[in-house]
Amino acid sequence: MSRLNEIDSNILLTGKDIDFNSTEYSYLDGGFGENLNDYVEVLIHDEEENFIESGIVDKGDYIIDGIVGVKLKTGTILRKFGYDRGRYVVKYNFFRKLAGSYENLLVDENQISFSGDYHIMGNGKIMTGESHNDDTSRELSIKENKYLIHEISPSRTELRIIVQNIADNKYQSEFFNLQRGIRLITSEDTTQSGEDPKTVSFTGVPGAQSDSTEIELPIPTTTNMVGGFIYLKNAYEYPVLTAAGGDPIKKYEDEQRRSNRDAAGGGSRGG
Repeated sequence: MSRLNEIDSNILLTGKDIDFNSTEYSYLDGGFGENLNDYVEVLIHDEEENFIESGIVDKGDYIIDGIVGVKLKTGTILRKFGYDRGRYVVKYNFFRKLAGSYENLLVDENQISFSGDYHIMGNGKIMTGESHNDDTSRELSIKENKYLIHEISPSRTELRIIVQNIADNKYQSEFFNLQRGIRLITSEDTTQSGEDPKTVSFTGVPGAQSDSTEIELPIPTTTNMVGGFIYLKNAYEYPVLTAAGGDPIKKYEDEQRRSNRDAAGGGSRGG
């Protein structure tokens, strides 16, 4: 069963096979199940199709079959939601997250997202750390990883949404990327783990005196990047001297110093 009307179905369901690995369709970022942001929502109804509840299906409760499609273990899914007897109408939605998530966020008193260890006190408060420490434990609160509806158009066909007061790079960048053709992708935040920040590195053939042939990026890459461009802000190139003998970098620096002296003295002078 599809929620598309007949007109939309005729437009979208052309019967044409799509090669998700081709450059032409790489922007789709693969078929369902090939993207880490794919998930299945289940909607449970009674026999009269009155809605009861919805939830997210565990990834182990469905299988991606290249021929048949998606095979769902409906019996297992219903039992996990507490329905082991009776007759129900079950519907599924197949989604890919673009911004936000069904998973909640933990934030501290400054509304900064927190992803470290935490524990729950007897009074229900969520605190940082594996166990409580009066000196170091900080209180956390739960926020939905969603955006707020700020305004609805008079025609009720458009929404204006805004971000919550959450200091999290991923949460904010996903929101802005929804409306942009150029995506801003930040490297993994290593401040909480204490690791050194991850940077761009250039690699090539080990030991060879040649330009770098590869670039390693500290960002997640997806298939929809195929055929696109990556822009490095404030990047530049400079000549490398490879004269036989001596240090090429030192030779280059010496030439720069001589050039600067000549410029300061108005050029070379004859005897």
